[in-house]
Amino acid sequence: MKASKVQDLLLFQNLLLKILPLYLVILIGFVAGKFLEIDRKSIALMIMYVVAPIVFFNGIIKDNIPLQSLSISVFVFCVCTFLALIFLGLGSLIWKDSTKNILALCSSSGNMGYFGLPVALAIFGPKALPTVIMATLGIISFQNSLGFFIAANGKYSFVRSLKKTLLLPNIYAVILAFYLKDFIDIPSLSGFAKNIFNIANNFTGAYSILGMLIVGLGLSQIKSMKLNKKTFLFLILSLFAKFAIFPFLTYLFIIFDKHSLHLFSSSTYPVLMMLSLAPVPANAVVIASSLKLDTDMISITVMLSNFFALFLIPMLLVWMH
Repeated sequence: MKASKVQDLLLFQNLLLKILPLYLVILIGFVAGKFLEIDRKSIALMIMYVVAPIVFFNGIIKDNIPLQSLSISVFVFCVCTFLALIFLGLGSLIWKDSTKNILALCSSSGNMGYFGLPVALAIFGPKALPTVIMATLGIISFQNSLGFFIAANGKYSFVRSLKKTLLLPNIYAVILAFYLKDFIDIPSLSGFAKNIFNIANNFTGAYSILGMLIVGLGLSQIKSMKLNKKTFLFLILSLFAKFAIFPFLTYLFIIFDKHSLHLFSSSTYPVLMMLSLAPVPANAVVIASSLKLDTDMISITVMLSNFFALFLIPMLLVWMH
C-alpha cells in the first residue's frame, strides 16, 4: 500500500512539473498585460482566424484523424448545452437578473483551446492533438452560437449568433482537411509542398504559447475582485458544474464508448478527462463585457478555476492511472 502511495505521489509530482511551466507563461502574459499596452483583442483575432485554422487543418492531415472523431465535437457541444440550460434554469430560481445568464456561461465554458492544447501536449505529447482539436471545435461552436445566445438572453437574435458561428474559419478548415486527408500523403511530399507542412507544424507551438499568454493577459485586465454572499454562491455553483458535473458526464461517455460504441482507443480517454477539467476561459469575461453584463463574478471564477485546474488535472490522471 505504501509503495502504491509513493508511486501515485511521484506520478502527481511529475504531472504537476509538466504543467507548472505553462503557468509561468500565463504569469508572463499577466505581467505583460499589467505593464505593457498590449492589444489583447488583436492577438485573440490572430489566433482565432489565422493560427487556429492552420493548426486544425494540419493536425487532421498530419495525423490522419478519422471522420468519426467529429463525435467528440458533438459530445462536447451537447455537454456544454446541457450544462448551460440546467444552470440557467437553476440560476433563475435564485436570481432574477442577468446573474443566471452569467452562471450558464461559466458553468458550460471550458478553455480547451488556449489552455487544454498546451497542457495536453505537455502531458501526453503530439498524440493528444487530434482529440484536443475535435473537442476545441465543439466548444468554440457552442460558445459562438447557443452559448452566446443564452448569455445574451434575447438581446441578440439566434440568426445573428448563427451567422457569427458560420464565419468561424476553423469549421471550414476542418471540413477541407477531412476532404483532402485521403489525397495528401505528407511523407511522400517533396520540395515546396513539404516545406509548407513543415512550417505548418510550428503553428501548433505558436498556438500553445500565444494561448497561454492570452489567459494571462485576460487575468491582468480583471479590475474588481469583490467576494460577497452572492458571489460566493455563484462560485460554488459554477465551479461545481465545471469541475464535478462536466468530468462526471465525460466519464459516463467514456464508459459507454468503452463497452458499447467503441469509437475511440483507450489512449483517447485520459485526454478527454483532462480536457473536461479545463478552466473557465478568460474569453467569458470578454463575452460578458460585450453584452454589458456584470463581469466581476466571472473574473473571480476565471482566476480560481485556473488555480484549481493546476492541481485537479494531475489528481484526476493519477486516479485514472
